[in-house]
Amino acid sequence: GVVAEWFRRREELRVTVGAYREVLCSDGLSREMVLLRTLQTLEHFHGLLWPQAARYVPKNTFKCLVAWLKESFPTSLPGVQAEDMDALQQNKHIIASRVGNLNDISFRTKLERFFAELPGVTRMPILNNPRSDTEFLEVFLKRIEATRHYLTHYDPDQKALAFKAEERQDAALICWALLTYWIARLLNWSPEEAANIALQAKTAMFLVNPRAEL
Repeated sequence: GVVAEWFRRREELRVTVGAYREVLCSDGLSREMVLLRTLQTLEHFHGLLWPQAARYVPKNTFKCLVAWLKESFPTSLPGVQAEDMDALQQNKHIIASRVGNLNDISFRTKLERFFAELPGVTRMPILNNPRSDTEFLEVFLKRIEATRHYLTHYDPDQKALAFKAEERQDAALICWALLTYWIARLLNWSPEEAANIALQAKTAMFLVNPRAEL
């Protein structure tokens, strides 16, 4: 059944599996790149697992909102100078277009669902068995989001919250196990089998030397 599912969904899985393979086969890949590549792949993979959950409201509904915004764009606002309102008017189509992108659910919301849908008996060991998985994830998700921003855009404002260099390997392993679990589940492995595969993948990722580059 797993092999049949693999071939049945090979086109859907092409990007995910390709990224997974690249991480495993790239010599000298740093823990930062493992983390970023894994997060990018999880964001893509979310659409395969929950295709109806990619937006807050139906696409046509949000299109109506954007169309209304274009037609009803304000010509004046309290406390805004006339020249600034002129600038807003000149850029209203760009602004409305940007608003149109806000219907896509956030990266953090996507990541939250990956963890929320994990069975508790699997979630705890993937998270290194914290005292409270809820409290751990509340902090972890904030920090993983900040780390992604910091490493992708070099945003100094995110540096304080982002994972420090010595913490990024553990963060990468958690996300790697998460991705492995959901790939296995999509291919119809049972939850127990998928959990075992994910934990083995987590153990083996940096097996050569726990603190060395891959």
